Parts: sequence; C-alpha cells; structure tokens
Amino acid sequence: MNKTHKKTNYIYTFFIMTFTILSITLPSFAFGPSSDVIYQGIDVSSWQRTINFTNVKSSGVDVVYIKSSEGKSYIDPYFETNYRNAKANGLKIGFYHYVTARSTSQAQEQANFFAKVIAGKEIDCRLAMDFESFGNLSISEINEISKVFLETLENTTKTNVVIYSNAYSARTIFGYELTKYPLWVANYGVREPGSNGKWNTWVGWQYTSTGNVYGISGYVDRNQFTNGIFLSSTTPLPTPETSENSSTENTIVYTVKRGDTLSEIAQKFGTTVSSIVSLNPIIKNPNLIYPGQQFTIKTNSDYSTGTTNNTVYVVKRGDTLSQIAVNYNTTVNSLVNLNNIKNPNLIFPGQKIIISSSYNISNGQNSCGKILYKIVYGDTLSQIALRYNTTVQEIVKLNEQIHYLGQYYATKPYFTKMLYEKNKATFHKDHSMEISRFEEARKYLKSIYSTESVPSLQYLYRQRDQLKSDLKKINTTLHAQWKLENQLKIVLSNTNSLLKHENQRFVTRNNSLE
Repeated sequence: MNKTHKKTNYIYTFFIMTFTILSITLPSFAFGPSSDVIYQGIDVSSWQRTINFTNVKSSGVDVVYIKSSEGKSYIDPYFETNYRNAKANGLKIGFYHYVTARSTSQAQEQANFFAKVIAGKEIDCRLAMDFESFGNLSISEINEISKVFLETLENTTKTNVVIYSNAYSARTIFGYELTKYPLWVANYGVREPGSNGKWNTWVGWQYTSTGNVYGISGYVDRNQFTNGIFLSSTTPLPTPETSENSSTENTIVYTVKRGDTLSEIAQKFGTTVSSIVSLNPIIKNPNLIYPGQQFTIKTNSDYSTGTTNNTVYVVKRGDTLSQIAVNYNTTVNSLVNLNNIKNPNLIFPGQKIIISSSYNISNGQNSCGKILYKIVYGDTLSQIALRYNTTVQEIVKLNEQIHYLGQYYATKPYFTKMLYEKNKATFHKDHSMEISRFEEARKYLKSIYSTESVPSLQYLYRQRDQLKSDLKKINTTLHAQWKLENQLKIVLSNTNSLLKHENQRFVTRNNSLE
C-alpha cells in the first residue's frame, strides 16, 4: 500500500473508534418537545407597543405570553391593553414576570407583586418566571431565589408555573431541584434546542428574537409551545389572600440604620418582633441585624395617617419624585435617602415610597407649618381652616401652588421633547393639551417664584446646544475608535494569512521528509 492509502485507512479507523467510544461513554439525553402537537406563539411587552391582535391571530399565532411586571413595583404599561385585545381575539394567554431579586425575601416580595398585578385575569398557560440577570449572585443563591419565587407564586395563585431560561443557564446554572417545573427554553440559530442534561423535554422553545408577525411593527420573539404549557382549563387568577386585618394594615420596606434593634423597629411601627421575623426569612438571628438591611414590615393604619413620623405613598402612573416631594412638603434628596432610590428619575406605578412628614401631633403641623390633611365626609374648608388656625384663602393658595407644581413637572417632558422634534407643529398638535397645561403651569409659577426656579426657553435652548456639542465629541471619539478597529482588523488578517502560509510550508516539509 502507498502512503495515501495508509493514511486514509488510519483516519477511518480512528474515526470509527472515536465514534464508538463517544457513543458508549457519553450519556444520551432526549430533549424534544413534551408532546407531538406544536402551537405557534409569541411573547410581547411594551417593546412592541401597539399590537393588532386580529392580524396576529390571522397569521397563525395560537399563544401569546404577555409581560405583566418586573421587580417589585414595575407594571408593563401595555399589559392591560395586550391582555384585553389578545383575549378578545381568542388567543391562548400566559403572563411572565421579569425577576430582579437579589435575596429570598425579595423573591417572595416579587412573586406576591406578580400575583397581585395579574389577579382576576383569565389565563390559559402556566405563569412564567423570567430570571436571566443574576448580577453577582452565586449559583446556589440563584437557585434558592428561583425556588422561593416559584413556590410563593404557586402557593399564592394556586396556579402552575414554568421556568423561562436560555439554553446556557438551563445547562450550567439552574439546578436539578428545579426540574420539577417544566422548561421554556431560549435557543437561537439551531434546528432544535440543545440537550442540557437536566430537563428531558421542553414545553416552550423560543427560537428567535427577530421574528416578524403580521400585526406587529418591528421584531418580536417567536416560540413553539406544546400541550405542557397549558393549564387544565382557562382559569381566573385569584386575588392574593389577605388577613381579616388587612384593611387596617400597610406594608412598608424599612432600611436598618446604625444603632437599630429589632425590638425598637417593631415598637416604632406598631408591630412585633415575631411578625417582622416571619415576614423576612433573611433574619436568622433577631438579635443580629446590620445597617443597610431591608425588612418588609406590616404596620397598622395609624402609621399611614400621621400618628408616627412617616407615611407611605403608593406611586401612580404619571408621578415624578419631585412632584411627590412638593405634595408632601419634603425634598427629593430626603425621599431618595429614606427609600434607597438608585435613580430619582425612575419610579414605577405601584412602588411604595416612605415619606418623612415630621408631624407634630399636638397641633397637626410639621416644622414648616404645613400638613397633608385627608378630607373626611362632612368636612368644610372653613372648618379645616378654623381647626388649624389658618384661613380658607391660605389653604386655597397653598394647594393651588401644589397643583401647578405637579402639573408643571408632569407635562414638562412633552415640552422638552417638542424642542428636539423635526416637525414641531405636528408634535404640538398631537400633544396640544399637555403642552398648553405646561405653559399654563409655567406662567403661574413664574408669577410667584423667581425666574431661576422655572427653566426658561433660553435655558432649554442652551441645554440643547450643550447636548449637541457633547454628541459631536462622542461621534468624533467613536469615529477614531472605528478607524483604529479597522486598522487592527487589517493587521489581524495579515497575521492570520502569514500563519496560514507558514503552516502550509511546515506541512509540505513534513510530507517531503516522510
């Protein structure tokens, strides 16, 4: 035999031996769908904005998963609309929640929040946990948070759940103890999901994030679902169970300060140490708490009406932190520090904010001589004025200022956005009400405050010019980086060509020596 035949036989023999060894030693995991019947599906959120579900239905989509919420307070702004319109068009409906928890207590809180958001809705599919951003969490912490979230969600809603995960996390992060829940896996650019060695089947497969569906403008996630994704019947979700005293209780999040003890915190908020411990599994030793820890605390109704130094405000759609600060006669910095708010410009409907009101109970006033009074049935403005040693005119004037300040900050974004629009006339026409309310509020505030308190048009123009200048600098930097990147690509290409050439020479030389 010549060399060529000897080499060919050797390679063939090696391939057969290798294949045989691998087939013997490697475990075989079947990872196909949980049933033969496949349903076409999508998952949507505010990213898709307005959706024509009539067209979506006609395109062959059977199932839609709708994002309802995220974290402990964010509700997707299109959640209600998407649910109503998808249901009206006969689509099978499921909900998912984006988990951001960093502890088991936060996982419990977020599961209960998810349950509260979707309470009363009719669904066809398992409730989905979308936990994919882990931060600095360890694998064991990720799994414990997932376990607590899923268990809490099932117990609260009395509804089955499903884990949404990308293929990598399913294979390397999520543990075997979670395989009692079915898997909805994301795996793009493959003919079928890759085996993970834990789940034997999938009930959902998200195969692309750049799908196109009639009725949706732009990209949308496309999925295949099996019978395993469905509940046994269309189920109205129950309202989370509440105790008999729930009407007289409020839940707050308290951040431990230096010198705090659990008994002092319990006394301050009219509760007990055992109640705080039961609500916060993170507390292993009641005598050992640390500054910066956050506890969920149930307080009685007196706490929220002003018999202590704090009150709790639930954020509504359109609220801003500056507006809330004005309404409660405090400052943005005070709210930020008291609530550990990371971004003052980012608050969500449903979010609970602790407000330090510094009430003096004896006369109903705070240090500034102003209070937030809650009107009860039968009250008149003159009675309220007499009770707090003021005049009707002063009450009207003060609340007028609060009203216009709230109106100013609520509508200012529309005016600012108009400055950057190419077609300002069209934008003004579409948002004439908001812009006119802004101009009305600005005119009023300029009449009672200094001009520095309310930004002028000239100031906004200067701000715009500064932004343009900053953008130009950024573009210049990016262009320089782009040129450098192209130069490096050329160097890399030349290096690879040289190495390829040298390798060929090496092979040719070895063959000649043989």
